[in-house]
Amino acid sequence: MFRAYSVSRLRYVYPRRSFANCSMRSFNAKRFVESSKGGQLAYEIHFADSNASIEDSNDAIFLINGWAMGKGDWAPWLLEGLSQDRPVIALDNRGIGESSVTEGPYTIDLMMDDCIEVIESVYGAKESKKRVHVVGTSMGGMIALKLAIERPDLVKSLVLNGTTFGGRNSTPAEAGFAKEFFSLFNEWNDVDQGVSALPQEQQAKNLDIVERFLRASFASNQIQSEKSFENICNNFATSGSRLKKGILNQLAALGRFNVFGDLLKLNSVGIPVLIIHGEEDSVIPVENAHTMSARISSSRLLVLPKVGHLWQLSNNKILPELQEFFHMRRTT
Repeated sequence: MFRAYSVSRLRYVYPRRSFANCSMRSFNAKRFVESSKGGQLAYEIHFADSNASIEDSNDAIFLINGWAMGKGDWAPWLLEGLSQDRPVIALDNRGIGESSVTEGPYTIDLMMDDCIEVIESVYGAKESKKRVHVVGTSMGGMIALKLAIERPDLVKSLVLNGTTFGGRNSTPAEAGFAKEFFSLFNEWNDVDQGVSALPQEQQAKNLDIVERFLRASFASNQIQSEKSFENICNNFATSGSRLKKGILNQLAALGRFNVFGDLLKLNSVGIPVLIIHGEEDSVIPVENAHTMSARISSSRLLVLPKVGHLWQLSNNKILPELQEFFHMRRTT
């Protein structure tokens, strides 16, 4: 079980994202694509140069976020840092943000198909030879794994953050923790037209859910200060549309995911794999990363001490490691 904390000190901050404290600058363009499986998929492309063109790049990074998280939930330092050398595509998975909330339940296969359609829409014709570096976090890592297994022709390299291959061979979270964590959004109040439209009582309820969700996703000493945690919570609470129906539709996909038997396929396609996992991850225990690393010969495992599930919101010291990983595969 995990503790609930008071949210009296949290507040909503507008606009939803500020880069005032970042030393780098980036530009982004928002796009939408109609899915053949129904609904609309939203994504943003981040560039260091306002005159850059994604269509000319064969070195773009494709970000797939986790359960209940969208394209607005990546840390500014990560988006700006990665986009200095190459375009970065950040997707709203089906059911979250500006992508459609279609009827569920969803599957990892369905959300993988969404990623394929977005990648192919970026580069035009399906016969395009261009590939992307794929970065997946938690549920997004499951989608990324499935994508690399099913469509290795689209994947230049693969970064798996705090994720699992699923099935009986995986190591689950502690039962009491999992029951509480994965039921957090059962009482979520829909945020669609801006959180300020919610009554104050519902705003407070959502903030409580956000704080409990993020507290459970971090190790005890992972965040440098309570102020930093406040800022992360504020950004999460205001970073776009979050509807309970979409969140629960995504959740349904997690329990049915299992690619353990397919992991060995990655050994024959030659995709470089970087596995990053917090040593104190309570949501998806680090044992899953060790198992994946042992089965994928092309992988490198980076275990982060004193870090929980969502390192990418707080641990900016990992950025040079990621930049070097992508740089070494620029011409492959």
